[in-house]
Amino acid sequence: MSPKKALLVLGGEPPTENILNWHHDDADFSVAVDSGWHPFQHAGLIPDILIGDFDSIEQVEEFNFPETVEILNDKNQNKSDFEKAIDYLLSLEVKLKEIVVLGALGGRIDHLLNNFSLICSLPEDVIVTIDSANEWGRRVTSKTPVEIKGQKGATMSLIPMISCKSVVTSGLKWNLLKQDLQWGNFTSLSNICSNDFSEVKLESGNLIVLVQK
Repeated sequence: MSPKKALLVLGGEPPTENILNWHHDDADFSVAVDSGWHPFQHAGLIPDILIGDFDSIEQVEEFNFPETVEILNDKNQNKSDFEKAIDYLLSLEVKLKEIVVLGALGGRIDHLLNNFSLICSLPEDVIVTIDSANEWGRRVTSKTPVEIKGQKGATMSLIPMISCKSVVTSGLKWNLLKQDLQWGNFTSLSNICSNDFSEVKLESGNLIVLVQK
């Protein structure tokens, strides 16, 4: 079976309707994670799957969900709803090529850090994109370098979630050449895209690249 692209909408800062519509149209299937259902509802869109313990959806038992929505009610309190969604995606027979995550930013800091941690737990060959009204992000591994086009003048930060070896960048004001980055030791904040093509790659590790819109 050919690789697939999945859209996950979490319960953090809601995406704009334009962002949600664009990613929804581009994805092979979409997943609303608990209160991530609300942005779909407001945009008049229907996700393929709704998953979570539904503690953040008002009157969920009384809501008449469309029959096309597969509802996975998981009451396990030892896992976050995002973790349940990831477990579901990894259980599919289809090989995922890319996961786009909306609603991962904003809101509570503990949720944000947990979201980043879970994103970096995904297989290294899966492209993981994060998007919001103000920031765009990508998880970078040795198997998923990132090329960023058309963002000259934008501010970019590189956040190592674990030890990252031999990080190389191009197209930035202050480029890195085989620089080791590590959480709590050396990061690269507020760099600048100096032209319309930038690239970030590394030898090993998990790095979050965030570009300010």
